[in-house]
Amino acid sequence: MKHLYPPPCVQLKIFSSYKVVYIAFLFFYAGCDNDLPTIRPQLHSAEENIRLAKTAGLDTKNIDEEFAYIAELVSSFAGYYYDKDRVIIQLKDPKQKNEIKAILKERFKLKKVSFSKQNDIENSAIQQAEYSFKELKNIKSQIVSKYSYSRIRFIDINEKINKVEVFVINQNKDIFLHEMNQLGVNPNALYFNEANQTENTLLTNLNDKVRPTLGGLKIERYAGLFSRKGCTLGINVLYTPSGSITAQRAFITNDHCTDVHGIVTGSVFHQHSYNAFNTNRVGTELINSPYFNCGPASTCVNSDAALVRYSLLNSEVEIGKIALTNNVSNGMSNGGHSIISSYNIVSNGSSYPNPFNGSTYGSSNPPVGIQVIKVGATTGATSGNITNSCYDFLIGNTTYLCQVKVSGYSGPGIAVRQLFKI
Repeated sequence: MKHLYPPPCVQLKIFSSYKVVYIAFLFFYAGCDNDLPTIRPQLHSAEENIRLAKTAGLDTKNIDEEFAYIAELVSSFAGYYYDKDRVIIQLKDPKQKNEIKAILKERFKLKKVSFSKQNDIENSAIQQAEYSFKELKNIKSQIVSKYSYSRIRFIDINEKINKVEVFVINQNKDIFLHEMNQLGVNPNALYFNEANQTENTLLTNLNDKVRPTLGGLKIERYAGLFSRKGCTLGINVLYTPSGSITAQRAFITNDHCTDVHGIVTGSVFHQHSYNAFNTNRVGTELINSPYFNCGPASTCVNSDAALVRYSLLNSEVEIGKIALTNNVSNGMSNGGHSIISSYNIVSNGSSYPNPFNGSTYGSSNPPVGIQVIKVGATTGATSGNITNSCYDFLIGNTTYLCQVKVSGYSGPGIAVRQLFKI
């Protein structure tokens, strides 16, 4: 059994605890025809919009909802993304640049938007967009209404290319564009992505039994005679049960690692491997993400996540730690599997001090272009850039809503257990 000793602290930002799968996105939808309608006038003055940015829209739950709220204040807003180290803000009307920067600063203070460095907003560039957030959002809604999620392999408002990116199962591209045109949707606002669906087949298992536990370790459950289901321990957390004042230790993993997706059955997990004597047993499934009906013949879920309550002693669990391995791969290959230290999670967003009010800042809504890392038991530590920030995609008969998609390497069957930025 390997023991981990107190390592030097490496600060990072954790972007998502419950949202799993390589992942981010944002969406811009709107009704339009071949001649897109002009942007409606601002409902308020710039000063009033900045005031509203400080005090309203506090219940946004993801980057799509946040961008939709910002677009209510600045109607030409079309999102932002990172191009290398610089923020690019998309606007149909570049004259609104000062107003949008002021609003982003206010949302930044509220931890509703995320930036990589303190002065990224001031140093951002403005790019003139062809379509606004609202226009693209409405287009996405029209596509979902026509085909339903049961036929949509994936759909995303891609802020970098300023289009709705979509792939419909068993649908010819030309026929799809023709049907969209009949609905009054400008085909130029669509990117029908017929990307290769093949997967890299490199597979490697790694972890030994490690105490105290931390994110990235191999876990396993019994799946029938001579059958075991291997997964990755995502991150260790503290949770407080309803009616209690005492926090308990637990970890997050993927819901598809449990016995039954979307239903709590008390799946038992072991680290690193299952044995009939339960000497490696670490916890029991407590909560998972419920599935729900989201349209004709469509089933949706907000995350592929499950919470497992620990049965270990407190001293056997490292809260807020993710394994730091000997190598982080940024190409099409496995990363390192040998644990040399650990990352220390300092916040659900950003570890940078906020230059506007002295607090830490950031959010769990990472923008496109940010480089992130994941640590998994099969493929090790790998990195990549966020390509979509709120990505709806179909696996089997289920659509996973508003996930974060990353350009990094992943093997077949691999889903991200944590996604973070150093």
